[in-house]
Amino acid sequence: MGMDEKLRRAILLYEFKSRRSIREAVRNINAAFGPGSVSKSTAGYWFRRFASGCESLEDSPRTGRPSSIDNQALKELVESDPTQTQDEMALKLGVSRQTMCAHLKQLGKVKKLDKWAPHELSDQQMFRRLEVCSSLLRRNETDPFLDRIVTVGEKWVLYDNRQRSWRWLDSDEPPRSLPSRLCTCERQCSLFFGPTSALFISNSSKLDNRSRLTIIAIWSACGQNPESRNPDRSKSRQSKSRKVEIPHGSKSRRVEIPIFL
Repeated sequence: MGMDEKLRRAILLYEFKSRRSIREAVRNINAAFGPGSVSKSTAGYWFRRFASGCESLEDSPRTGRPSSIDNQALKELVESDPTQTQDEMALKLGVSRQTMCAHLKQLGKVKKLDKWAPHELSDQQMFRRLEVCSSLLRRNETDPFLDRIVTVGEKWVLYDNRQRSWRWLDSDEPPRSLPSRLCTCERQCSLFFGPTSALFISNSSKLDNRSRLTIIAIWSACGQNPESRNPDRSKSRQSKSRKVEIPHGSKSRRVEIPIFL
């Protein structure tokens, strides 16, 4: 059975106060408590510490990050925001990333991706949508107003700043459901197709000339351009110009852009 650490330090302090050398102190302690009770390096460390004026038998306070944390405090931190990263939590608690990882395993926390779910609607909202859709369908039977509505295709040019879709959960806890985002993110541009096959590009200042030509070329190839449906025109590639309405700010301006048809 090894020698108690506090007892060893107290005896070393006694030997130091008795003005014995390190060699004599090691020999006396090992003779009284058995070989290997104290080494020369350990005795030398404590003798130098006692000589500096510090006679405390406790360990000196260490600098740097602690090697352990309170699991209850960590659990409260994780549950307050399950989308935090290990580095963020380690910085808040003042520990290393390895220590944070070990304690998360002790708590049984694992990283799980959220599942996308449709927008969560109340019963009143769902009933209101059904009521409006039914009234619009009945109106369209007598007055086909849907043909006069300008439709917009802007989804592929939305700027979507994705957020973290994972969170720390218990190993036996199912993934959380995350509602789909509303279309409120920044629009790079919007494309409008009117009933007369007119093409409108809003907020076009964010598009370069090559992007504009690509959009108009795709629009023409899809048969929206009346000229592209003309069976009498030549099949060879012709360079034509088409006037396109490009609203910019509060003013709209017509520009003539060459398109290969």
